[in-house]
Amino acid sequence: MIRQRLRGKRGDLRVTIVLGVAAITGLYVMTTIVTNNAAVTEQAALTVQLGQALENRAQAYAASLDSNLSGSSVPPTGRQCGTNPAVCTSIVSDELNAAGTSRTLRVQADQVDGGLIMTRDVVIQATKASHISALDAKGHPTWVTVDGETPFTIWGVAAGQTTKVTEDQMKGPQSGTTWVTASARNGVDSAGQRWVYGANTACQAGTGAASTTPVSAAGLTSLTDVRTVIATTDTAFLLDATGTAYGYGNNTQGQLGLGRSGDQVCAPEAIKNHKFIAITTAGGSSFAIDTSHRLWAWGLGTAGQLGDGAKLSYNAPQQVAASTRFTAVATSGASTWALDVQGRIWSWGDNTYGQLGTGTTTPTATATRIPATTTFTQISAGATAFYGIDPSGQLWAAGNNANGALGDGTTANRSTPVKVAAGTIFVQVSGGQGRAFAIDSTGRLLAWGAGSSGALGTGDTSNKTAPTPVDAGSAKFRSVQTTVDGNVTAAVDTDGMLWAIGTNGSGLWPTTLSGNAASAQRMPRPTGFTPPSWK
Repeated sequence: MIRQRLRGKRGDLRVTIVLGVAAITGLYVMTTIVTNNAAVTEQAALTVQLGQALENRAQAYAASLDSNLSGSSVPPTGRQCGTNPAVCTSIVSDELNAAGTSRTLRVQADQVDGGLIMTRDVVIQATKASHISALDAKGHPTWVTVDGETPFTIWGVAAGQTTKVTEDQMKGPQSGTTWVTASARNGVDSAGQRWVYGANTACQAGTGAASTTPVSAAGLTSLTDVRTVIATTDTAFLLDATGTAYGYGNNTQGQLGLGRSGDQVCAPEAIKNHKFIAITTAGGSSFAIDTSHRLWAWGLGTAGQLGDGAKLSYNAPQQVAASTRFTAVATSGASTWALDVQGRIWSWGDNTYGQLGTGTTTPTATATRIPATTTFTQISAGATAFYGIDPSGQLWAAGNNANGALGDGTTANRSTPVKVAAGTIFVQVSGGQGRAFAIDSTGRLLAWGAGSSGALGTGDTSNKTAPTPVDAGSAKFRSVQTTVDGNVTAAVDTDGMLWAIGTNGSGLWPTTLSGNAASAQRMPRPTGFTPPSWK
């Protein structure tokens, strides 16, 4: 409920607005009680404008959630302003229900000049579907599911209910099995199956077997509906569609969050009593954001890595910065950054190179908000650097700039974030060990920083101080994931094919690849993948 005293040219107006919501339809119940007829027309029009701005922002938020149907996305929540009329909106909070089927957005709109503020709780609901079959007269999609195909969770306003059709009723191209997401050590295909590959010296392949023999793309059936995978050289996590996190690999610091430490976990084991939307790990420290946007930390913390000020280690999740709600977190192990619901960056840990972005090189053991002049929608950690993308798609970086790792055209360290490749619109960034990768709005995969052993995939071994196209022919990319403790990078192109970068010709798993080892290498389809065909 809002009570706002308004003053117009023809007297005073007192308006009380009672707000309700009709969930997925986007229709709102609003009762207005007018106690003075002065300036009614003008203020009523403004109320309509604010209401429309609220609905538009909620729709845009839902669309942003759907921008990566295969996993968690981080929509912008900060204040956004239009010029005609001069109205600003922001997402105050986003609460996901326990079943994961609906989200309550608290959206606020304000008139820049007039001072009227309107707040509504908007409920958006999830639709499970695998295809759009048609658009109705109003442009709303009609969703269908097909037997044998993995459905995605689609947020927002959908016309009617999902329609069930048989596979024979579908016409057109059939893509076969493709990669949905992948890291240097694990991936998920379009059928929802989990794959592991590469080194297994610390059980980090997750096959259940303690062996030092590298794994060559093994498909595992022990878990289904996995949506997010991350991995370092010796530790990995999976997130399934319910928010359950599974860890495996090295657990000597308790970094798997299982309530114990000092062991190796050879098969994925669930973190109990928590549901997460994002997770990250490096250097024996791990962090995650739960479905209520609370930040949790565990693992090695004796140097202040966990951000709670205690300088202690934990083998189970402990809450950090309890009064703040977060949407994303990224870590190098020694340093960590978190993005709050207002798009502001918090950081803690080692700050030798100014990577915390605070304007100093002073370390901190407590999560501290950095004085950035912009907000962010996405963040990533390099080994000693920070990377972030703002709401306009501009890329920023801070920290160690040896070998050009920040991509700003210099090799000077930066203790506050600086723009990278001004004018280029970026959609994803992934920081690594003295280098970084990013995808721009045209699908180009770009790399910069240390290029030894062909780790940038640019076709040579030289360092790059500015974003440089990866040598991958005409391929366009939709995701990239590198590591802060290794020289291998995984990228998925828009056709769902997996590429390896910086592996000196061996790929992401043991195989024989041809071509320039300093260029990106397209990995072969593993046994069990079905090839593309036309129905």
